[in-house]
Amino acid sequence: MDHHARRMTSGGYRIGMMSRLQGALLERRLRSHGIAAGQLPYILEALCKPGLTQDEMAARVGVSRAATARALHALEQDGLVTRTENPDNRRQKLVEPTARARELERPLRAVLDGHNQMLFKEFSPQERALALGLMDRIVHNLKTALDNWDNS
Repeated sequence: MDHHARRMTSGGYRIGMMSRLQGALLERRLRSHGIAAGQLPYILEALCKPGLTQDEMAARVGVSRAATARALHALEQDGLVTRTENPDNRRQKLVEPTARARELERPLRAVLDGHNQMLFKEFSPQERALALGLMDRIVHNLKTALDNWDNS
């Protein structure tokens, strides 16, 4: 099977393409707020659950602890989060949103709402529910594979 034919039957290709395209569009939508798409999950988690440890943040965002530490350092430099020592466990850092992050919450959620509306433009409610359900199954398969890989 040639390269083009493989792409036409590849779920991985489609997922990768969707990820790159939606990421590029989201970057443009967030630019006016001075936020990069990669920063968004950390900001939203800090806003939703202030006081998470860095390790909890890494687990919730789904990236390595090292990548989370680097991202949080950059967000701290940008004045969007603070990291303080956990008084109960001095080895842990607690992540809190700053006032600037709280001011950005409503505009960022508006960007995300508009982005999600665009993703499902011209989908019926049933098609949207079906698409989300199928994506949830793919996410589950990926998480299971990753967990099995890590435990082998």
